[in-house]
Amino acid sequence: MSVSWNALARRVQRATVRIQPAVDGYAEGGLHPEALEDPEAPGGRALAAQPTAWGSGFFVAPGWVLTCAHVLRREEGGIGMGEGGPGVHEVGLVFDGRSAVGEVRHALHSPEDGVDIAIIRAYDAEPHVFLPLSEDTGDPGDQILFFGHSRETGPLRPISVVGTIGGTVAATRGDSANEQYLLDGMTVPRGVSGGPVYHRARAEVIGIVTHQADDRRGGLASSLMQLRGLFTEGAGDLYHLLWQAHDHAHYTHHFRPAQTDGPLRAMESWTTVRARATPEHGRPEGPLSHARRTELRGLLAAIAPPEHPRSVIAAVEAVRGDWVEPDTVPHLWRDGLDLLYDVRGRTTLEATLLYSVAVAEQAPLEDPEPRRRLLAWYTATAREDGLLDRLDGPREALRAWGAAVREERAAAGLVPLVRLEVYELYYRADAGHSRAVHYGWTLSGTDGDEFDTGFRGQDDSGVLREDLAGRLLRPLARAFDWSDRPGRPAALEVRLPIGLFDLPVDRWPVAGRDPLGAQRPVTVRWAERPGPPSSGRQSEDSPRRAHERRWKGIADGPLRLYALHGEDGALRSTITLSELREADPKAVPALFCPAEGPVPEEVLLRVVSAGHGIAVWNRDAAWRYGWREFERGLRGALASVPRPDALPAALHRLRAGANARDPRASWCEDLAVLYDPAPAAEAPPEEEYLCEPL
Repeated sequence: MSVSWNALARRVQRATVRIQPAVDGYAEGGLHPEALEDPEAPGGRALAAQPTAWGSGFFVAPGWVLTCAHVLRREEGGIGMGEGGPGVHEVGLVFDGRSAVGEVRHALHSPEDGVDIAIIRAYDAEPHVFLPLSEDTGDPGDQILFFGHSRETGPLRPISVVGTIGGTVAATRGDSANEQYLLDGMTVPRGVSGGPVYHRARAEVIGIVTHQADDRRGGLASSLMQLRGLFTEGAGDLYHLLWQAHDHAHYTHHFRPAQTDGPLRAMESWTTVRARATPEHGRPEGPLSHARRTELRGLLAAIAPPEHPRSVIAAVEAVRGDWVEPDTVPHLWRDGLDLLYDVRGRTTLEATLLYSVAVAEQAPLEDPEPRRRLLAWYTATAREDGLLDRLDGPREALRAWGAAVREERAAAGLVPLVRLEVYELYYRADAGHSRAVHYGWTLSGTDGDEFDTGFRGQDDSGVLREDLAGRLLRPLARAFDWSDRPGRPAALEVRLPIGLFDLPVDRWPVAGRDPLGAQRPVTVRWAERPGPPSSGRQSEDSPRRAHERRWKGIADGPLRLYALHGEDGALRSTITLSELREADPKAVPALFCPAEGPVPEEVLLRVVSAGHGIAVWNRDAAWRYGWREFERGLRGALASVPRPDALPAALHRLRAGANARDPRASWCEDLAVLYDPAPAAEAPPEEEYLCEPL
């Protein structure tokens, strides 16, 4: 290699950051550089008196820093990962003899999944050295270096440690693709948490140091697959921004060095470093050279991000000519490159070239320049390798395919939907629960695409009612990760037995700080609603027929409030099944929660047994608003929708307003909505097609 390992290590160290409170040792304009070494220098006295250093981090693109989330929650003043409200949290960044202030954009900490990562935006830190990232994991025995800042060897200073990966540990839950590396036999000094794990043979960063063993000999590092957890936390846009900045920066440094300022201008690009690695130090480039891969990733980063994982998969399948089921959800165009293996009748280079066309042809036409540059790369590369004529036919087929995709996307009224069903499993004697009911659940999600295989999940291990929220938050986040489309979050349909009708699913904080009901429409369905008879005719008085008749009567609107409480706001004790059956065909029962407790289960059972597919009630017995405000607000909401199918979206807007403290929507902050269309108004479930007798 033209660059020695020692020189590379110094270069990685220059991109490594010390993270500390933003006020330590700072004067107007930042930290005095001499204060880094000289406590008597201006600004240095404060640094020496309070030499706070929470941990380490590293630059991955101009102005973007990765670190561990736990580094930012130190007792001596860390940001607490969002505690204290949604305000901007600032930290101090010291690097390469300089300093800057950074804004913490997001932090994820889930020890059971090996996730411990935070993203910091440093707006005034350029120019500086940055490092290449890789989601490809390392293998046991691979040689690595990790970097950081520590005072365990004396004064606070940069350090590096050389060693090998002792082994890998998968996440303890099966829902995470993240891996952790065992740093066996290596000294892991305190303070290096958040520092980069650099793979020597591949010349790229593959992880972040997260833990020190109790005796300091050994520890753990997490792979960069944990970044994908940003989507389950509602920060997918940040994931796009980070990788786009990373790929664009490395593209610019290699192909347009004149546009690179500061210390990078005189340095070889990381692309060049990889290309010059000998077989002893690195793996062969393969059919797609390092330079071509850097260029292609930079061009893909300039294309508008895929609107949905399905867009990436569709481009791959158009090239492969068959379906593909990725192990992890692809969120970036670059992710599709890893799915182009063993393409029938095509070399890897040919498949990659055609994939670039598939991306360009389905890209939005509003900004033609990135699309034009990507197609120009295809043409130049294919001509250089003598493949232009061979790929001419597939190229034209992809052109027609892309036009059809754009037309279909413009015309399609896709309805993203996530379905959750919770059901009783059995009774079991537990400590403190003599006959506690345990529940199982199934979960499915689709983005509305006819051919979308979607998300599936199930758990029959048995969950107590009070544990349902904790068990379901992450699976729900993954289902939304797959199903949500830009500007069109998936609705959530929750099928529950009567005994769980007051389960506050719309209040659960999934994929972000806002409760689900403020993020998307959330409705309840009766899981035990009778289905079609297995044989023979069904009585006109059957619950199913009652449901069908009532839904048919309400289908064309308008909806009318049917209050089941008296003038004093108390729930009427005389509500009978026959009264509910004879109610106005367009009636929507409204139940105001009595002061002594939740709406009785037997009343809700009468409502659904009488065939009502829509009902509304408040759950909280200690609700601070009176029944008159509840009734007035609900009456107005029902009058504002022309048809039943518009009600979930209307109530979603009200829930979002209540969450934003809009006084006009405060009446619905704890509202439960039964929205249960009759089967005749629904598409038959998929199982009815799959399970017909042969």
